[in-house]
Amino acid sequence: MKVSAGVLIINPNHELLLTHPTGKKWLPGCWDIPKGCIDGDDEPLETAIREVKEETGLDIERFKNEFEDLGQHPYVDGKDIHLFKWRSAKTYDTKEMKCTTYFVGSDDVEYPEANDFRWVRLSMVKNYVFPSLWTVLEKLNIGT
Repeated sequence: MKVSAGVLIINPNHELLLTHPTGKKWLPGCWDIPKGCIDGDDEPLETAIREVKEETGLDIERFKNEFEDLGQHPYVDGKDIHLFKWRSAKTYDTKEMKCTTYFVGSDDVEYPEANDFRWVRLSMVKNYVFPSLWTVLEKLNIGT
């Protein structure tokens, strides 16, 4: 079974950092958290930190001792998700965020995996994220 790992970054205003995945035509209005598949022998925490840096440009490794391990949860068919929660002491500027990982589209053009970033109040997260992610967040009482 595949496992993705990600970090729920929550700012002092009780907002969750979300990324907009490029090319998800089947759910174009949905947002996600910075996350990605665990490679080989990588640990979930190192994967989560790497994915945040790749998808947003934020280098949060120095804060890893502040992360709460929320564990691994069923996510979608054939994939689980391992989540960490970090209450950031500041609100990072989304205008300064940049995704540095790319995929090749059906038109043979490279696109960033994430093409936009936003902070969303925890009470409103359900209106933005993929239903499968919301199921996990609801179970963890994030945004409820």
